[in-house]
Amino acid sequence: MTRIYGLYHEYTSDSGIAEEKAIGIYSSPERAQQAIERVKDKPGFRDHPDGFRIDELELDRDGWEEGFVRGNPNDPYSEEYEYDEKGFLVKRQPCE
Repeated sequence: MTRIYGLYHEYTSDSGIAEEKAIGIYSSPERAQQAIERVKDKPGFRDHPDGFRIDELELDRDGWEEGFVRGNPNDPYSEEYEYDEKGFLVKRQPCE
């Protein structure tokens, strides 16, 4: 079983929107940690130093098997944003 390590950065913006970025996929936790060291002082990352996360993943194995529900009516931005036909979050157009 081959394991890989995904490095992500996440934080909640001042407007309450959750932001997540996939930084890279690495062959070991040590290499993922080295990547953190390379980017932690870059703009944005340095403002949220606790936002890094390393996930251990197994190749050729489903990571999300239960399905999903798009959007959450309790999210603070649910009134302002909606999902388009491709599943991307977009700003709602005002009704005329």
